[in-house]
Amino acid sequence: MITASLQPLIANNLIVGPLGWPLYILAILLYLLHKLTDWVHPYLHMTYDAMFMLYTGSFLSLRFFTLVKKPPATSTSYSWLTYPLCALVFLLGIFFIVSFVGKTVTNFVLTLCFCYIGVYAVKHWLDELLFYANCLSSYKFVEVSFSKGLRMSYYDLICYIPCIILILLYALTKYWILNNTCAFAFYLYALRVINIKKLNRAFIMLGLFLVYDLYFVFGTEIMETLATTIEGPIKLIYPNNDNFALIGLGDILLPGIVISFCLRIDVFLYFQQQLAERKATLKEVFPESARVFDKPYFTGSLAGYLAGLVVTIVVTHVFRLAQPALLYLVPGVVAGVCITAFVRGEVKGILNFDEEEMTRKLITESRENMKLRSDRISI
Repeated sequence: MITASLQPLIANNLIVGPLGWPLYILAILLYLLHKLTDWVHPYLHMTYDAMFMLYTGSFLSLRFFTLVKKPPATSTSYSWLTYPLCALVFLLGIFFIVSFVGKTVTNFVLTLCFCYIGVYAVKHWLDELLFYANCLSSYKFVEVSFSKGLRMSYYDLICYIPCIILILLYALTKYWILNNTCAFAFYLYALRVINIKKLNRAFIMLGLFLVYDLYFVFGTEIMETLATTIEGPIKLIYPNNDNFALIGLGDILLPGIVISFCLRIDVFLYFQQQLAERKATLKEVFPESARVFDKPYFTGSLAGYLAGLVVTIVVTHVFRLAQPALLYLVPGVVAGVCITAFVRGEVKGILNFDEEEMTRKLITESRENMKLRSDRISI
């Protein structure tokens, strides 16, 4: 098995992409302005946060992306089809629990669950930032023993303390800024867990979630009821005088799966181009910075999401009715990818893009280049 990690690509950009830390700083400033003044409109703040999460989350997801040569799969995996089914079971389950035991008990139980998972989600986010910023890395493997069966590194211990404090503050106050911070951590953790290897499967999954969203928003009152009843980091909240604007975490996560996949496609295309032009090996063509390679599909999908989000906000504001955001976001993202592929003349190749198949091709070509170079030296 050959593994080529993309860690050099991420380390030099502190895993936040070529725009770097200014994106984080601007996000913090927006929250301060929103809290202290009326200068920041909730819709503008919501749009920035959604784009910020998609952008930084996509680059953070490269941390877990490796080029690994695996044997061809003997059977087709349909595990990606379980995601809409799990969402359906969760939605109906929570709705029936609220109906039988009431809002207070349900929110209390969900808060306990969110706190347990939230500590690990926030720790995962903080761990990545600190480790790649070379902070506390010297404590990574220095362990402290609390009892005979409980051992933890100083690094983990230092990271868990602020994470637990943050989660406890959220559980006690349910403050909207803490809610959004936890939602961002959940989003990043979910991107790590959910992994789809083919773009056409990702499109089909988005289509299934679109049907799911349309039915439960227009066909029933379940989605709207739970969105305004459940208290938890499953939505981003922005106060607006006596009211508030919100966007569901799924409306960012689901398109985010495709958008982060598009960034990986751009990385693969960069490798493919470099191997063909330079006759080099994979280790020799790893980019020193994310600014080195073009990101057409990532940019196109982000632009499509932004267009869909703007349409969602306009329709919601004009009609004053809850809207299934995926109705506009899914076509926007899919159109952004397809238009980019059409302009580049790569429609068929992109729609049939298979990450594992491309990995095998790249590693094979890298080996052939290495062998060709060895033959030239021997001659």
